[in-house]
Amino acid sequence: MGGRARRILVIDDSEVIRFLFSELLRRWGYAVVTAADAASGLAIAGAEAIDAVFTDLELPEKSGLELCRTLSAMAGKQGRELPIWLMSGSDLKDYSAEAVQAGARGFLRKPFNPLDVARQLTEAFG
Repeated sequence: MGGRARRILVIDDSEVIRFLFSELLRRWGYAVVTAADAASGLAIAGAEAIDAVFTDLELPEKSGLELCRTLSAMAGKQGRELPIWLMSGSDLKDYSAEAVQAGARGFLRKPFNPLDVARQLTEAFG
């Protein structure tokens, strides 16, 4: 990575979630970019070097699962893996198999526990 801080994209239609996630990740030394919807998130992921994504499962115009598929395909075309986590306030068990097929690395329940976030990032980046 050449000393560059890992860039994490947070996609959520809730301004509060974007703010809290960003503050937490920045305190841990990550560079953070945010998007309020899937279209903005895809534009950012296509234009910037993104190392990981946390996205809401229920976005206004596109589901987090659809977004996950698209982001995974974009990364695959670049010959790399992109860790993606889905977030939701609802029960994620119903989506687990479909999420893995879509390319998700894991799930976070909202409101999120910072220790869960740290564990997921440690597993992804060491």
